[in-house]
Amino acid sequence: MALNMMYVAVLIALLLALPGIMDYMGQDAEILPTARSYYYWITASALPAMLFFTGRQFLEGLGNTHYAMIITIISNLVNVLLNFCFIYGLWFFPEMGAVGAGTATFIARVLQFLLFATLILNREQYSRYLKNMRNVKLCKFRLRRLLNIGIPISIQVFIEIFVFSIMAIAIGTFGAKALAAHQIANNVASMAYMVVIGFQAAATILVSQYNGARLWEQMRMTMRASLHIIIIFELFTAICIALFSRDIASLFTTEATVITIASNFLLLGALFQISDGIQGVSLGGLRGILIVKSPMYITILGYIIISLPVAWICSYPLGMDEYGTWVGFIVALTIFAVTFTRLFFKKISKLQRQ
Repeated sequence: MALNMMYVAVLIALLLALPGIMDYMGQDAEILPTARSYYYWITASALPAMLFFTGRQFLEGLGNTHYAMIITIISNLVNVLLNFCFIYGLWFFPEMGAVGAGTATFIARVLQFLLFATLILNREQYSRYLKNMRNVKLCKFRLRRLLNIGIPISIQVFIEIFVFSIMAIAIGTFGAKALAAHQIANNVASMAYMVVIGFQAAATILVSQYNGARLWEQMRMTMRASLHIIIIFELFTAICIALFSRDIASLFTTEATVITIASNFLLLGALFQISDGIQGVSLGGLRGILIVKSPMYITILGYIIISLPVAWICSYPLGMDEYGTWVGFIVALTIFAVTFTRLFFKKISKLQRQ
């Protein structure tokens, strides 16, 4: 919590200093005021989000994912309801348009933290940790150990977010309709990835427990089972997205051009579903055995050195326009799926030999 609070203070200060660069990103002038307002609401939600994430990871570290699931479901349902209320001005709520989505996110994240705090304070098996925490002093060893594990993971996540942002900016240069279509397809892909995140966390927890018990074969079997489950799920997801791409896009908008572009994005998204699932679960297994630096380097190589140049070549010299950015993303995920899986099983084999 101490590290996260220090980080979020720096984060908010940086975020508040950045909105001015939106004028130089080549986006349509009409969306900039809305983008800034939405941006400020998301920035304000960083503190409650960080507090909740800290608590959620704490519970998952104890092997309890049930409460985090319930809190997340409740807050997301509230977020969806408030999105309708604030965006369209339902009931007594003001009509805020896209800015209302940021407002709803802020309220939902505050609710997440309040629900978590209520749980911790009212459950003896968790409240005792708070009581005993007062007797534990911060020391360099604990902070350094957290930083050695956390910083590589943070850099890896930052690179992913950075590349996604670059993709959105690049697609925005092809027009507002292309950007809207990208957002639709990205939302659908993100929803599918939530299942991957669940199995990624499960793999991390179980592999780390078996790692502590030196049960190498159980670690191998856990990863194989996780991969089998996620491949089946992602194959089903890819088929559904491919078959109903236009129908899915139609759920978000009635603009014919946006629906056409979004359905094409979704077809490309169907292609990377299996790779996305494999790389996500394999990454969770690697974190369970504290392998965090190698994935960081692979992510930098895959996204920055390979994915972005491929996206640029496909978008401009090859004339694929906005679709070229997604081709670069497919290439990167395929690389990650292969390298992360091989790295995990290679490490397990090495541990068994030792």
